[in-house]
Amino acid sequence: PIFYSPHQASAIQLRLTLSHWVRKIYSGMRSNFDYTRDIVLGAERVLANTQEEIQLIGDAFGVPSHRFDYLKNGIHPIFRAPFDSLDKDHHLPTQNYFLTTGQLSNPRKNTLQLLLAFREIGSDHPLLLIGDFNSSTYSQKCLAIIHGCDHIFHLSKMNSHSHLYLLSLRHAQCYIQASLFETPGLSALEASAMGTPVITTPYGGTRDYFEGRAIFLKGLDSSHIIRAIREFDEGRLALHDPSELD
Repeated sequence: PIFYSPHQASAIQLRLTLSHWVRKIYSGMRSNFDYTRDIVLGAERVLANTQEEIQLIGDAFGVPSHRFDYLKNGIHPIFRAPFDSLDKDHHLPTQNYFLTTGQLSNPRKNTLQLLLAFREIGSDHPLLLIGDFNSSTYSQKCLAIIHGCDHIFHLSKMNSHSHLYLLSLRHAQCYIQASLFETPGLSALEASAMGTPVITTPYGGTRDYFEGRAIFLKGLDSSHIIRAIREFDEGRLALHDPSELD
């Protein structure tokens, strides 16, 4: 993605205005929004992954609509291949699990709220996390929950074309991403292409890809995540033919 933010376009414009006046006093000070504006306004074409991204960049930075190209994210053909070899003879630490992957130490991934939800919902809902943590306070809080729950499992980051990664996607009962936003989340696309149901954040343009194929969170705290899991348990997500994902 080029750019996405949970802030409204009007809030970004306000930040840009404040930054303009601050630079009159401190000439070297520039915000990330200043750099983003200069990049998108100076670009011949802006390639965006979602319609929300196009709307936000256009409204916040004044990029005219004719300068955009809507270029959907794609996945490697390996995730559409026959899966006969992905049998149950594997080294995954649990079965019938929910799966999440990615930069688990990044607060944008909302890993802490996800872990709080699975700690509360209990041992009949195993969670497998694939990805790395760092030494931050946020990561340490996450790891403390993992170490205190027998039904939450963690594997380090792995190659996305590895046999174990493919197995983890294929045998998950549901892929869940509770991020603050995604555009739209590559691992979720890969899971969906393999026929695995998805629970996802509604923010960042995920509806462009998963409308009718996923349960969308109504909020991003642990209580809303639990509600989405219960919705999945009740069978409210109709399974789809992976070949329909385009």
